[in-house]
Amino acid sequence: MTYTIEVYNLNPIGSRIGEEGNYEKEDKPLFTDKDIRSVDWNGHKIYFTKAFIDSISIKDKQQLMTSDILHIGGSRLFNTSSMDMFGIYVNDELVVKGYYPQGLASSFMAIGHVFHEEMDGVIITYSGIDPTSEEDTRDDERLIAAFKGLGLMQEFDDESEIIRSDYKSLEIEKSILQDLLEAKDDEIELAIVKNKEQMDIMESQSNQIKEYEIQIQSLQDAKAILEDKVTQEDVIIQNQIDSLNTQWSEFETGLNNAKTIDDILGLYMPIIDGAYAEAYAIKLYETVEQYGVESFISKLSLIENKGYIYDITYLLLAYIEIYNDVLSGVDTYVLSINEYLQKDELTDWEKSICYYMLAELSGSK
Repeated sequence: MTYTIEVYNLNPIGSRIGEEGNYEKEDKPLFTDKDIRSVDWNGHKIYFTKAFIDSISIKDKQQLMTSDILHIGGSRLFNTSSMDMFGIYVNDELVVKGYYPQGLASSFMAIGHVFHEEMDGVIITYSGIDPTSEEDTRDDERLIAAFKGLGLMQEFDDESEIIRSDYKSLEIEKSILQDLLEAKDDEIELAIVKNKEQMDIMESQSNQIKEYEIQIQSLQDAKAILEDKVTQEDVIIQNQIDSLNTQWSEFETGLNNAKTIDDILGLYMPIIDGAYAEAYAIKLYETVEQYGVESFISKLSLIENKGYIYDITYLLLAYIEIYNDVLSGVDTYVLSINEYLQKDELTDWEKSICYYMLAELSGSK
């Protein structure tokens, strides 16, 4: 008789875990009798062939090493869900049906057949209220017959055969562990390379940060220098303003207290303009009117800064020209200046002032 053994994953159909029925078989089996090297049915263990073990990805093999605390349930090798079940079929007939191990945090405890994975195969255990229950179908005659018919059942005549079989299993397990170790070495080497690349990136970023910090510090230093310079310039400007305010204050006080032509001439500053220039011109005119144009010319010619002579004279003449209609008039000044020119022993500066005043006054007529 021909036998086939196939182990399938069973997916739940709208049922909760542990409910009977409502499970359907996936299209592709997890493994078949062609993937089985042998079975030790005293321990209910199925041993995989080396070819099948080699076909399992390193990643899936590594799942076997995952801590039970982190495992959420289901098959680690075959990536099944904790909600799934498994089924062992003999000639397309379901013989054994059960659950996968559940995670430690799961509230469901599998009762019945349980699918446990090892490095070189799987063990089917049975956990029930009554260990002798007929629900334990692991020793079903159909399954035993299939194992024997396919030549998979281990039946040892002596202890040496058992040792040889165990040794072969250990060799396969050693090969699996070696593959896992090599994969882990590759992962470690890749991690070292990535870590080195990351360190290089971080070092480059650190150097950039240092450059930015140097630039920022340079800009902050430049800013501090500019702020100091602005502060110094502000102080200088403020001092200049204070000095000018003091000068104007002293000028106003001096102008109010001026009594003589000498007082007026001593107050002149080349920077006066606007209202200050007008106030100076008025006071100058009033004083000249009081002491006479001859006294004005005589005293003006004697001032130390000769550059002020024509500026002061211009302020007086400009005021006379503007207010000619209400003042004593241009003619009066022209007459007085001409009389002054008739005097003997006039200095060159006196004569120069007279001629300048006559020229300006004659042009205003």
